Amino acid sequence: MRTLVLIHSLFVTFLFCLCTSTLTAQFKIVGYSYTSGDANAIDWSKITHLNLAFENPDINGNLSFNTNNASFVTKAKANHVKVLVSICGGGSSLDATMRARYFTLIDDNHRASFVSKIVQYLNDHDLDGIDLDLEGPAINGDYGKFVADLKQSLPAGKLMTAALSHLNNGDMVASETVQLFDFLNIMAYDSTGPWNPSAPGQHASYEFAVTSLNWWVTHKGLQKEKAILGVPFYGYGFGADANEGVSYAQILTRFGSEAQNRDASGNTIYYNGVPTITKKTQYVIDEGYGGIMIWQLAQDRPTSDSKSLLRNIYNTVYTPTRVAESIDDAFTVFPNPMESVVSIRVHDRYFNGAQFSIADTTGRIFPSVQKSIDQWDVSALPAGMYVLKLTKGARSVVKKVVKR
Repeated sequence: MRTLVLIHSLFVTFLFCLCTSTLTAQFKIVGYSYTSGDANAIDWSKITHLNLAFENPDINGNLSFNTNNASFVTKAKANHVKVLVSICGGGSSLDATMRARYFTLIDDNHRASFVSKIVQYLNDHDLDGIDLDLEGPAINGDYGKFVADLKQSLPAGKLMTAALSHLNNGDMVASETVQLFDFLNIMAYDSTGPWNPSAPGQHASYEFAVTSLNWWVTHKGLQKEKAILGVPFYGYGFGADANEGVSYAQILTRFGSEAQNRDASGNTIYYNGVPTITKKTQYVIDEGYGGIMIWQLAQDRPTSDSKSLLRNIYNTVYTPTRVAESIDDAFTVFPNPMESVVSIRVHDRYFNGAQFSIADTTGRIFPSVQKSIDQWDVSALPAGMYVLKLTKGARSVVKKVVKR
């Protein structure tokens, strides 16, 4: 009898493995790095995507390629991190010559050639995609057509993302264009800075982060799971400490360890310390947004240091606030009894990205259609008792539900 029970259990487990679907999208931790940076200095275990900043085209549309990029690509591939090239950037967007070059390359007469060269570039350099960092005045009437043509031309599996701010001409980007990106890096920083000395203060407040995320979802219809919150690893100074930007690591060196717990130091440098970075990350998790973007990785302390902002982001995402001690602690199913649609809310963050499956009490697996990131269509299921199962790695949890 024990043998029969064991065989039945193994069979059910096998079926669960065959008939699962992803519960939640991967939480993204996107880091930018200058192409001149050091690939060995990056803690690859704590990011999911790396954007190489920046490469730009010549007048014929041929993108530059820093020879140092090869080391980033090799490291990224070895660590299962997606690596993208980021083009343009804030500085080039403000440069009249480079901006005019982009306008020519994406106009109706040159766009097809430029798109073709980008696709070839990604293939030639084994890159996973492209990040469009055309900002402010570099966004013109041809931007949407360029995005649409590039999206259509990219091979399957190649990513197309963008970095945008609704305060810096992002509002000019049409909703239908926004939907074409695999995800959007929302620059929720630089609301003030050295260009505006009459408005000293925090350039990347928690409130500005919340407003920025909500703006893209509300005004442009961006799906929450595609909204990636940008956070700064740098600060701006005003008054006696006026500067063009200073890294978080430099701030700690100058003002000591306690500076990690503040958002302002000196007279006066405004930045994000550990509590604010952690609070922003937790908000993204709690509200179901897609992840965190960092500008930029080299401005942090090493992740071996508890004061590292990246380390604290990672720990917030992947270290549960508590260990689930029961099935109810791990996830919630509602409504229960269910009718046509069932929703699942994960509480133990270990199970973010877990596999979901549904079976009756005999172990028979039933197909379900995923409607959204946390909802499934179960209208085709007969009435009765079912078992929902979440599986990730060596851990799994189950919950009984009723279908009316």
